[in-house]
Amino acid sequence: MWLTKFESSAPHFLVHGVSDHSQMSYEGSVIDQLYCRVKLLKSDLGKLNRAHYSDLAGRVKECSDRLSQVQRVTMQGSLSQEDLIEERNLRFEFARLSRVEVSLMSDKARATWIEKGDLSTSFFFRSVLAYKNQHKISVVMDDCRRSITKPEGIEELVVNFYKGLFRSKGPLTLAQSQMIKDVIVVSISEEACLQLNVQPSSDFYEHHWKK
Repeated sequence: MWLTKFESSAPHFLVHGVSDHSQMSYEGSVIDQLYCRVKLLKSDLGKLNRAHYSDLAGRVKECSDRLSQVQRVTMQGSLSQEDLIEERNLRFEFARLSRVEVSLMSDKARATWIEKGDLSTSFFFRSVLAYKNQHKISVVMDDCRRSITKPEGIEELVVNFYKGLFRSKGPLTLAQSQMIKDVIVVSISEEACLQLNVQPSSDFYEHHWKK
């Protein structure tokens, strides 16, 4: 439609910068002009925030509770056209409020990171270092009750322990070895082998057809 009525029209792109749609003109750098214009909007932005974005967590919970209540009514079967419309509107409102809440939390997290990013980074690395130190084996004791602190000594002691554990002559005493042997059944009797294929009772086919 536009091309048919204004065939000779062509766009003219201005130099990129601050929008020229503002009715207020300011002198100074681009940042100064932007600051002055945003400052004028502070009052209106505050009203917008109070009207649409204040107490988002409470509004989300209130909408969620109301939606759950309406959905319970619809599941009971006693619903009307008004209930269906209300349930649909509440679903849309809950989804909208949830998106706004997530967006606001993301903006707050970004602003907090910009303001306290360095402190958060150092705190994070200190926490990681403390966690690693808590889960680190720094000293072990050998059979002679001597403390081993060097990493090479700890590694050698652990390796030798498991080498001896899986050999024929492990660290178990004779009494402990005998207890393990008493538990293990080496073989079963011939009668037990024959009982493996024996049915506990007559099955369905034998009871009804084998006469």
